[in-house]
Amino acid sequence: MIARSLEARIVKLEASRRRPNEMLVVWRRPGGDVRAAASEAKFAPGDYVMCFEWFDDDGPLPAPRWHSRGLDLSAVEREYLYRAVRQRAEDREDGHQCQREPGFADPPYFPDDRIRELSFSDLLYGIFGVATP
Repeated sequence: MIARSLEARIVKLEASRRRPNEMLVVWRRPGGDVRAAASEAKFAPGDYVMCFEWFDDDGPLPAPRWHSRGLDLSAVEREYLYRAVRQRAEDREDGHQCQREPGFADPPYFPDDRIRELSFSDLLYGIFGVATP
């Protein structure tokens, strides 16, 4: 009986730590390790974590940051995000079979006719989502 009570409490605590309406954005250098970049941030299993490339070699990477109700990115962050999206699209147009880098989550399956129903954030998560075991 005590074990069930303890288990129920643990489940409640884990659920309270989740951030269902928030996304964590983590940055890495081009070609950098996704897992290493994500390890710099604090998140719980099941949280939405996305890892984008930071193309500026001179300065430090932006700190990981939580976003709610969409992504609130600076102009430079948006530019780098769009650059990464364009690169992925160009790779597909050129016929490159893009293998996901280690650390990224498997993209969810959506039928072609349902993709239009996804939010911009959900689409980005499908491309840049980090596996959070």
